[in-house]
Amino acid sequence: MVFDPELNTGLQYEELNEALESNNPELMAAKYDMNASGLVQKELFGERIPSIGVNVGYTYAKSEAQAGFLLSRQSSGVTYGVSASWNLFDGFNLNRRIQNAKINAENSKFNYEAIKLRLERELYASYISYQNNIQLREMELANREVARENNEIAIERYRVGNSSPLELREAQINLLEANLRLLDAAYSIKTGEIDLLLIAGKLMD
Repeated sequence: MVFDPELNTGLQYEELNEALESNNPELMAAKYDMNASGLVQKELFGERIPSIGVNVGYTYAKSEAQAGFLLSRQSSGVTYGVSASWNLFDGFNLNRRIQNAKINAENSKFNYEAIKLRLERELYASYISYQNNIQLREMELANREVARENNEIAIERYRVGNSSPLELREAQINLLEANLRLLDAAYSIKTGEIDLLLIAGKLMD
């Protein structure tokens, strides 16, 4: 009996593709960079808006005199005010920073889309290979069964003296090769499964 590993042959392309965008570490990093670049751009645009300041204060004063008509005097009150400031000219530095931020935001968006497209292509190619290996394994299972039956027939024929040792050896070799091909197909399915889960970011699920 040849070792036949437990395989996951039920992976669905739609589920993997959906998980890719939210779970793949490389794509998540690119998305974070894209969002961060957008926030920097918005922050710089905000510097064009006047800044408003509000101040509130409370004053209390008391004075005493040694002689005179008023021996003591005190006053108190609330003070408040509003101020606005606007940098009218900074040597076009703000405009240059905004333009650079815009370029960075566009570049990070293009980078995100390029990475997403590449990962989607890798996922699709890996899934096609995974499906092909599943079909190949089914064929090799059938081939192994045929080789096993032929080997049993060869053993029985040799036992009753109707075949030569060479024929028996050939049947045994065919069974061994069928088992090896089946293991190769199972290995390819397993590595394909790992590749798909890795691309989709679901390897640790």
